Amino acid sequence: MDTDAGCNGNRRLATRAVHAGQPRARPGDPVVAPIVRSSTFHWSGPAEGIDLLYSRYGNNPNQRSVAAKIAALEGTESALALASGMAAISMTLFAATRAGADEMDDLTALHQALVDATERDDIDTYVLMDRLFYEVLANAAQNVYLAEVIPRIFNLHLRLWFFISKKVGGWHSI
Repeated sequence: MDTDAGCNGNRRLATRAVHAGQPRARPGDPVVAPIVRSSTFHWSGPAEGIDLLYSRYGNNPNQRSVAAKIAALEGTESALALASGMAAISMTLFAATRAGADEMDDLTALHQALVDATERDDIDTYVLMDRLFYEVLANAAQNVYLAEVIPRIFNLHLRLWFFISKKVGGWHSI
């Protein structure tokens, strides 16, 4: 898709939020891209030379548009919009399938350290081991995008974890 590249950093925030990720405007086109109300799309096969569009893959027209807007707003090369938080978590866990033996050993040891810290009620060690776990997972991904995103997911995970622990009266009961 030929998108409006001028919406990355040269325009004001409001303009980027509305127009980034949209196809380049042609006479007769809508000012704002329409919402595509479909989760599946016709596809004959790889011979077409185009990707299979499917919402669970994070690549339907709506998701691509949202991802391009997020990338423009964040000032990054690309972004990915998934259908659910579980899809985002699954993506990070699938990164472990690329882990080598040394990384798997590290992940196993860090998991045990997390269990031990929980049993000792040692929040500081837990937070450190959790961060290290996600760093090893990010390196295992062997993917620049995932290596950048996984630490952000860790930060979100940690903030949610602290919020929930405060609501239930303590982190150990989670």
